[in-house]
Amino acid sequence: DELEIPIVVVANANHPIAKKKSVSLKEITKQELVLMETLAPYSLEFESVLAQHHLECEPVFRLESADTACRIVEQGNFLSVLPLYTVKGAADAGKLAILNVPEWKHQQSIQMVLHRGKVVTPQIEGFLEEMVMILGATLAKRL
Repeated sequence: DELEIPIVVVANANHPIAKKKSVSLKEITKQELVLMETLAPYSLEFESVLAQHHLECEPVFRLESADTACRIVEQGNFLSVLPLYTVKGAADAGKLAILNVPEWKHQQSIQMVLHRGKVVTPQIEGFLEEMVMILGATLAKRL
């Protein structure tokens, strides 16, 4: 099974950029960015999109944990590019703002794969159903 997860640009809800109806990639590159490690797929895609627009960024931090990036942005005047499921709770609580960036519309596929010879026990079936339900619910509640 495969789900498409939106990758969004977020800012602390009190950041001046969070009040704007729309934010350009150029404006984002002038902010202090917290990005994931260099080889993270959505960081690579973000930097590729910047390059297509003849832009570059120099992140303040590069992290391995999206949850840590989310907490740093919640507590400071930073922006980040993160999966919606990572930031949804903080955005719903008013701690983060999901920015409208017309040049950035990216989704990441999440797949669940089982070995062909694996016996699907009731426990595995329950786990897979729970994963689909949780991820599907997150997507259904998109901002």
